[in-house]
Amino acid sequence: MALVSIITPLFNRAHLLQETWESIKNQKYSDWEWIVVDDGSTDTSTEVMYQITQLDKRVKLFIRSGEITKGPSACRNYGAAMAKGTYFIFLDSDDLLSSDCIAQRVLVMKADDELDFAVFPMMWFSQVPGDSEKIFNHFLKTKEEYLKYFLVDNPPWQTMCPIWKRDSFKKLGGFKEEYKSMEDPDLHVRALLSDYRFQVVNSNPDCFYRNSFNENQSQNNFWRNSIEGRILFLKDIYHYLDFNIESKDQKQLYFSYLSKFYLSLVKNFMLARLNKFQKEFIQVNSWAKENGLVSNRQFLLIKLIQRVYNSQSKLISFFRLRGIVYRLIW
Repeated sequence: MALVSIITPLFNRAHLLQETWESIKNQKYSDWEWIVVDDGSTDTSTEVMYQITQLDKRVKLFIRSGEITKGPSACRNYGAAMAKGTYFIFLDSDDLLSSDCIAQRVLVMKADDELDFAVFPMMWFSQVPGDSEKIFNHFLKTKEEYLKYFLVDNPPWQTMCPIWKRDSFKKLGGFKEEYKSMEDPDLHVRALLSDYRFQVVNSNPDCFYRNSFNENQSQNNFWRNSIEGRILFLKDIYHYLDFNIESKDQKQLYFSYLSKFYLSLVKNFMLARLNKFQKEFIQVNSWAKENGLVSNRQFLLIKLIQRVYNSQSKLISFFRLRGIVYRLIW
């Protein structure tokens, strides 16, 4: 059997850890280790985890030192450095695995030794798995289609969905630790732009994503992380494509996807929160114009929309102009 390392960043999830632990210890596949990296929890998370380590020697708890960057990406990278497995699965502390998750993932990886990673379906849930039938994944035909979905901010899979071959994950350089969100799309885009081999398995869901607001963050921090993460992703991937893609036509195609990503960022994340993210809005619009992601007409239109959204005029509300200009973005 091949050892599988389940790697979990942890921050203030004491009330959910038992559920996560139950889903791991009930695995039909027994050759696993659970690497948990605490990110400075202020509740009883570390006490709960210490108790679990006493129940099973396959569970290992690490406490993030002050030298390690705070955040889930840094914790995942640290966990990967500590892990001994042939394969990695990244599981957040509030999510769950089905009992046959590891077994079926290892089976797929062993069936084709050339695979760098394989992707499996994930189902949303609110209270218990099965209380929703919503599947997160998109099942497409080609690598190019999967890449497009990531580049237009419609991810076809999430952090928990892949099983990684250890060496393949490390060759990518792991997660970028400055990201507070969008770290998994960044990782997956880099994998898809490489020569990595992967397989997407359209089976029954083998993992479950808890669909609830992250109680570790305030609403303001949640939106700040979402917006700043997307701006960082947009700029990083743009420069990565510009440097690594030789074909002019291919590069322009990818840039057209990033243009849609940018417009989605403006429309779906930033306009409704201009009062808090005015500076970021102005900067990313200027950057997009300078790098050709928007035309002169689009740039001027977005500046007009910004003025309308910032206006306190009663006429704006009376004629519902915000709704009208909102629809103009597309």
